Amino acid sequence: MRDYQLYIQRGSYYGYRRETDRKKKDTEFTGYDVPLSIDLQQKIKIICDDYEIDMALILAMIKYESSFDPGVMGDGQESFGLMQIQPKWHEDRMRRLGVTDLLDPEQNVRVGADLLSELLSKEKRDGVGADGL
Repeated sequence: MRDYQLYIQRGSYYGYRRETDRKKKDTEFTGYDVPLSIDLQQKIKIICDDYEIDMALILAMIKYESSFDPGVMGDGQESFGLMQIQPKWHEDRMRRLGVTDLLDPEQNVRVGADLLSELLSKEKRDGVGADGL
């Protein structure tokens, strides 16, 4: 059995960090056992920390949306990258964040995290948690 599992089931996410990460709270980030470089994972972690989003949730979404393929295009070539962002719906968000290339994994995750943060804030105000999204 792998030392890390990440999956989505019935709208909920479950993320398990490596056993060594559970033991080390304030030490260097060692990454998840996913097919993304440690450099990209560190950038994603910074983005998650900026938005106060659990990195396991973002990784679960990335796995679901793109199977960790940063160059994937879906929905008739309208959705881009790791988090399958559609620019036609997020032009204002992209402009506000200074994002110009959704096939750049870091920029793609920043847009996705910004959107998810907004949705989670709305749901929290309305009394629904992440499981209800």
